[in-house]
Amino acid sequence: MYQRDRGKMIRMNMRIDCKTWALLGVISASHGVSRCFMVNYLLWLDDLKVGDSIDLALNVGCPSFHSSYSYIWHLDLTKNKISKRLEFGLNPLLTVPRDSIP
Repeated sequence: MYQRDRGKMIRMNMRIDCKTWALLGVISASHGVSRCFMVNYLLWLDDLKVGDSIDLALNVGCPSFHSSYSYIWHLDLTKNKISKRLEFGLNPLLTVPRDSIP
């Protein structure tokens, strides 16, 4: 997944401060990938010189459930704490009319 058919892997040593590492962890967790994958992906985007157009490119084809739920990460960098919560309303696809409930 990381370097599919790109030849031998290249080792990179990096020193990332705690706050950046925590933020990178939140971003990667919210996308369901590892921090290593996210670093590789961000370096790849930087190599491609992707700028403000990234929002349009990443949001193409995404489900439009943003009005149904919110996945919220709170970073308290002064206390080194990270919390997350999921807020959602009724599922618009499975909502049953009140008349049909016995």
